[in-house]
Amino acid sequence: MGRRLARAYAVEWAKAIRRRFTPAGLIIVMAIVACMPLARPIAPGNASAYAFVAYATPIALNLAGLLLLVVFASNLMAAEIGGSIWLTLVRPIRRTEALAAKIALGMTYAIIMTGCVAVVAWALAYALGDLKGITYGGELIYTHTDMVLCYIFGIFLSLFPQFCAVSYAIFISMCVRSSVSALAASVGIWLLVDVVKHPLHLAPGLFTSYVETPWEVFLRRCDGIEAGFWPTSAYAIGVSLAWFVVFTGLSAFLMARRDFRV
Repeated sequence: MGRRLARAYAVEWAKAIRRRFTPAGLIIVMAIVACMPLARPIAPGNASAYAFVAYATPIALNLAGLLLLVVFASNLMAAEIGGSIWLTLVRPIRRTEALAAKIALGMTYAIIMTGCVAVVAWALAYALGDLKGITYGGELIYTHTDMVLCYIFGIFLSLFPQFCAVSYAIFISMCVRSSVSALAASVGIWLLVDVVKHPLHLAPGLFTSYVETPWEVFLRRCDGIEAGFWPTSAYAIGVSLAWFVVFTGLSAFLMARRDFRV
């Protein structure tokens, strides 16, 4: 099984690389971060560069990044579900293994996108600012190492809702028969739920409510305010994992029973 899954993953990567959207999505998020100094200039001072990183990263990942990730993931299945997926299933591979390879590819794309945003944000901070830790009244409150480790944990935590977004988009694409329908449904449902989740008091149980959570501690530390990751981070991880299991399970159920013939 492991060898079949690895081969399926390699095939999915080969197909993804040929799609223009794959590099375009990464270029877009990096360009957004690169333009951020125009909206949030890095001024002299020990906190400005860190504040820029705390400002640029969530905007690139949580606004454009999540949307691009949903578009990328929804197209992984929808582009083939009308019939061409038989080219994959005629090989000695289980349907669930083909699905797992697509989910793994979406998760890998999320990791690469997050890494690209982090590299560009910190490169600009190093080039234009002073990264010597957070001081207040001449006293060092947080060292540069403290801030970097806090950011790394934020990166790790941000992957949970992103992985869940991948499983959500693939599940939606399993329910339709075209790329356009998958894109419209996944983005439309996402926006609809985002509008009604607070009036209907659904926010605590939805993974979309925790996309800002990973950066709250880092942002507060930029202001010299002590803040802890727990228990908010535990809620973000738990809710995201729960929805990831639900979406993945539903996708596997549909994948095992769906007739892919045109």
